Amino acid sequence: MRFPLFVILAVAVRPSVLEAQLTARLSAGATMGTSLVADAILYDDVVALKTSVAPTIAIGLGYPISATHKLLGELRIASATLTGSGSAGANDLGALRTIEFSVMAEGPLPYHLRFQVGGGAIKYSPARAAGAFLDDAPIKPMVTAGLAWTKSLRPGLELQVGGRWGLHEFTTKTLERRGYSLAQRVHRLGITLGVERAW
Repeated sequence: MRFPLFVILAVAVRPSVLEAQLTARLSAGATMGTSLVADAILYDDVVALKTSVAPTIAIGLGYPISATHKLLGELRIASATLTGSGSAGANDLGALRTIEFSVMAEGPLPYHLRFQVGGGAIKYSPARAAGAFLDDAPIKPMVTAGLAWTKSLRPGLELQVGGRWGLHEFTTKTLERRGYSLAQRVHRLGITLGVERAW
């Protein structure tokens, strides 16, 4: 039985893709970020909002696009304490959870490093609807990039230490209604330790 010519050509041109493997990644670590709001006028007061360092978990799935490169989809969940400050001092505003979803290209670098670059969205989920989050809990587009150092533990299993940077603009309907029309650029930096399994 003869195979169609295009099948033979596809196998000959892209053997590396066929040899690549699906991967699943589980990581834990911490995320820190710059201020969500700086010097906003809210309720006749100058207000700033900042989050604490947030414990973070990350789950990722990788799909091979070549023998050395993959497309990585990742979900990150972090929970921090939100602090608001104004003329009366600083107040603990409760927990603020963030949920990030990103799609990235990942590829090799020297010294067991891998690069990641892509984008996605971040969802803010406050413990209670109050202050800047009175009217909504926004979802914002973001760009992201990172580096991961890998070490093989055994065939099909790797240890990974990762660093991730993200950038998005933050505002809410409450802030806009109060006249704070400029979106604040928020930088986020996460560090994680995890394992990746290949099939």
